[in-house]
Amino acid sequence: MKTKERDQILVVDDQESFRMFLSDLLLANGWEVWEAGSAEEVLPELTHKKPVAALVDLVLPGMNGLDLLERMKQAWPKTEIILMTSYASLETAIEAIDKGAYGYLRKPFEGPEEVLKLLQRALEKRRLLEENEQLQRDLEAKNIELTLAVQRLTALINAGRAMSVIYELKGLLEFFIEVVVKELQVDRASVMLIDDQKEMRILASRGIQEEVARDVHVPLGEGIAGQVAEKGRPIVVRDVHGNPELPLQGHSGYQSKSFISAPIVLSVPIKLQEKVLGVINVTNKRSGLSFSENDVAFVCSLAGQAAVAIEGARNYEALKKAYEELKSNKKSS
Repeated sequence: MKTKERDQILVVDDQESFRMFLSDLLLANGWEVWEAGSAEEVLPELTHKKPVAALVDLVLPGMNGLDLLERMKQAWPKTEIILMTSYASLETAIEAIDKGAYGYLRKPFEGPEEVLKLLQRALEKRRLLEENEQLQRDLEAKNIELTLAVQRLTALINAGRAMSVIYELKGLLEFFIEVVVKELQVDRASVMLIDDQKEMRILASRGIQEEVARDVHVPLGEGIAGQVAEKGRPIVVRDVHGNPELPLQGHSGYQSKSFISAPIVLSVPIKLQEKVLGVINVTNKRSGLSFSENDVAFVCSLAGQAAVAIEGARNYEALKKAYEELKSNKKSS
């Protein structure tokens, strides 16, 4: 059976001729071999090497094979260890198994196949255990992913309900950005809306100095946020200053370096059908990880809900203003 080149097998036996026999056998079957004539040769390497399996003679000069087995299992819990001896006994075999040995080979062997079969069974056990561990990790990851998806869906439903009854634009945007910051676990975010001059200004933010947020105005098409607003598509950037397609300079009033300076940026358009009302910018994820596809999908969905609410709030404020003007005109007449 051919194995991966990285698979190394340790052979510990004080008889050089016997080590050579096993080494030739293992090399011929595709394994790398590490030879040692005593336990004392192995001990200094316990933290440096990690063989997939070991063939260890029970009777060694100095520390014996059982004590070495115990030390190796402490350092290499996944390494399958097979003990070899000419002096087999039931008591010794039981003790070896109790200390973590996979199996027992009695010298002299019946033939090379006896060694290979036991070794292959030991490595098959190791492979199955590793596969089981990976399945457990995958299951845990799926459970976390499912839990997050349920949390995100609940957050979207609750946010949609809440935004539908907030009629003041400022309060609406503050609520919107709070949901984004909480769900994405970020320290820095901003909502920018397009004004009558076709520039975007920050109307709500977290983690940005007030004077910076007040002074920022971004023309459509300029910088990250400007391109997102112009094209109507989200952008995830991992290197803001090293991406030539996303220039940060240009407009004299655009405080880009103060506004977007984190190495990871998510910028999503706030769209009502095909009309872009603005963008939501998110940076500084607390975990230090990049934004995932699930993060982008969540913010896009939330931004879509926010767009409807923003348009409703603007209409409400316009009607309120018209009503106040009408009342004022009636009083003056």
